Amino acid sequence: MSVLGESSLQHSKPHEIMYAPTIPPNASAFALGMGLESLPKNLEEMLELAPCVLDASVFYQRGLVQILDKPYQMVLTPHPKEFLSLLSMLGYETTMPELLRFKLKWALEFSQTYPHIVLLLKGANPLIVYSGQMYLNPLGSSALAKAGSGDILSGMIAALLAQGYSSLDASIHASLAHALAGSLKPTSYALTPQKLIENLATLA
Repeated sequence: MSVLGESSLQHSKPHEIMYAPTIPPNASAFALGMGLESLPKNLEEMLELAPCVLDASVFYQRGLVQILDKPYQMVLTPHPKEFLSLLSMLGYETTMPELLRFKLKWALEFSQTYPHIVLLLKGANPLIVYSGQMYLNPLGSSALAKAGSGDILSGMIAALLAQGYSSLDASIHASLAHALAGSLKPTSYALTPQKLIENLATLA
C-alpha cells in the first residue's frame, strides 16, 4: 500500500497499487522517504505502530535527528551522499572523500551512538551495522547503481519486517537477495528497477 496525502490522492494513479491517506493502525511495517518532501507530523505515532525503513529524502530532513535516539525499530538505508547529510545534521564534520575512505569507521561510530538502529550503507559493497556488529555484503555490482534500485531494497526490507523478521535479519537477507538479483542476466548500468524485480522473482 502506498500512503499519500489527501491532495495527491485526487490525481490518477496506477490501478494495481492501493493508496491511503495515512498508515493504517494494523500496519505490520512501512517504508518512508521515497519522494518525500517533508516528514509527516505524526511520524512518531507511525513509528509506535510498526517497524520501518527510512530512505532517500528522509536524510535531508532535520526533524529526523529528534527521533533517532528514541527506541523505535528502524532500518536506515542511505547511500553515501545521504549518510553524509545525516552525519552533518548530527554535528559530525567530514567530507565525501573522507567518508568513502573511512566508511567503516563512520558507520561504526553511528552504530555505537544509536545501537538500536540498523544502518545499511549502500554502495558497491553494502555495509550493515547494528549495535557494534558489522556485516559486509561482497556481492554488490555496478548493475545496481541505477535510480530506483535502492527503493526496491527498502521495499524488500519492509516486506521482511512485515513477516516478522528482526531489523537485522531483514536487512541482511534483503541485501543479499537484492545483490543476487542484480547479478542475474547482468546488464550492467542498463538494469532497470522493473528488470530487477523480475530477477527477484526467479530467486524464489
